Amino acid sequence: MNIVLDSSVIAKWFFKEEQREEAINLRKLHKNGEIEINAPKLLLFELGNIFLNKKVFAGNFFNESIDTLFSININFAEDKEILGPTFNHASRYNLSFYDATYVALAQSLNCDFITADKKLVKSTKTLKFVKLL
Repeated sequence: MNIVLDSSVIAKWFFKEEQREEAINLRKLHKNGEIEINAPKLLLFELGNIFLNKKVFAGNFFNESIDTLFSININFAEDKEILGPTFNHASRYNLSFYDATYVALAQSLNCDFITADKKLVKSTKTLKFVKLL
């Protein structure tokens, strides 16, 4: 089973936040081969911003976290194929282009997109594949 996760979920792997256990459970399911986690390459840049916003300036922690992402083989999608659908979702649902990228990727893979962003889920409530963590 494929799923798409955004940075609001994956950041919980590295920081003690609400719903951390649920996010870590998804990582365990992926590592056990029960699900496949997909994300656009944009995720890496969003995580960089999250680390900066949380004032995590220790470069080693950030580098180790990124290494963890690559070591568990998240499927990073090529963004080119989903640019048109991303634009359509952004304009139709009044989303940032960044958020719409995850929606478009999940739609292209015909799978669920799981996010911890309540506002994003509310904005896309007619899209049944967008789910709250």
